Amino acid sequence: MSIGYNKYKSDFEYEDKFYDKEMKSGSTNTDEFTVSSNQKFNDRISNRITFKKLKFDHKYGGNVSDVAYDLDSWEIDDQLTAKLSDSNTLVFGLSYMRDKFDYDYVDKVKAYGYDSSSALKETITKKAIYLQDEWKFAKKWDLNTGLRYDKHSTAGSAFTPRFNLGYEADKNNNIYLSFSRFFVAPTAYQYFDVNYGNRNLKPEKGYNWELGWNHKFDDTAALSTHVFYRSSHDAFGYDPITYQTVNIEDETAKGFDVQFRKAFGKNFSGSLGYTYTNTKQTQPGSVSRNANGYIPKHAINLGLSYNSKKFDADLMARAALDRKGKGEGFFPAENYVIVDLAVNYKPIKELKAYIKVNNLFDKFYAEHSAVGGWGVPDNAWYAMPGRSIVGGIEYTF
Repeated sequence: MSIGYNKYKSDFEYEDKFYDKEMKSGSTNTDEFTVSSNQKFNDRISNRITFKKLKFDHKYGGNVSDVAYDLDSWEIDDQLTAKLSDSNTLVFGLSYMRDKFDYDYVDKVKAYGYDSSSALKETITKKAIYLQDEWKFAKKWDLNTGLRYDKHSTAGSAFTPRFNLGYEADKNNNIYLSFSRFFVAPTAYQYFDVNYGNRNLKPEKGYNWELGWNHKFDDTAALSTHVFYRSSHDAFGYDPITYQTVNIEDETAKGFDVQFRKAFGKNFSGSLGYTYTNTKQTQPGSVSRNANGYIPKHAINLGLSYNSKKFDADLMARAALDRKGKGEGFFPAENYVIVDLAVNYKPIKELKAYIKVNNLFDKFYAEHSAVGGWGVPDNAWYAMPGRSIVGGIEYTF
């Protein structure tokens, strides 16, 4: 049995330049308690039960409004694993979760004589039962199948099957094919937030196909590649007219990725990866590509490492290409490359000195934008951090 407790508390202040244009302050307080028990009955049957309790309080405000958001949640999960034979394992599970949502919004201005203050208390319960079978039915073949049933107090219920078929051609090559259906319920915030919530939201439903191949050239080099296609109905999006979370009528996503890893001699190694993603969201009268630029169409990752007994260094670079957004100026940079560098030096076993430089070339970029919102200036980007340097010394005794 294990027992864990985590606590996080912070007080903060920030300047709201885009909307209320004032200084705001607030606090966040999180308490999380977990109890987990593992019971092994014999060599073939075991059971794991977990209980989690979460309390989250978040408050902030200024001269215009005050907001208080409280979430009281608890969850219990039980999973039984039975090894029916050396080639067949069955997993059965149950889960129950309750989220109690408390939201208070106080309008201090009451512009045009309108008071938008609001308070609400809501509770959401989620129940699930699932069964999974892991079966190695031949020397080189394995099949994992599963069926899950979810019942949500607000979003409804659904059965979601899945399977994964794997084939190991030889010690250096294996391929797999997988299919799954999914059911995603809106969060309490998406349902009930006084400004952006929508009580009429439907759950997102759809399916996903994936095909993958992994190849090992030798002990120093490996390649993996995957291709996928996902189709969903009633995904969640944002309506800039009503300022609410809404359902996207249809969404498709397709793409592939290739990852290559190579060791060069005793000390050097490197990795190179490329990901292509093409999404399409369809609403009556409008089509959005790649979530209006929030998902880059092309992504490249490069890593170089040097490791020795006393010294190691890592250089990581990532490129995001073709993030056009909703039009020119939606992001400060439609294409960018971010480079991070980390160096460690260990002169003796007990002592380590390190330095890390994030965004080495101080690239100005943003991953979120408010451009185009009502009353929002054209350069309203949520800029990512520029260059930062962290150094330190660690001594172990």
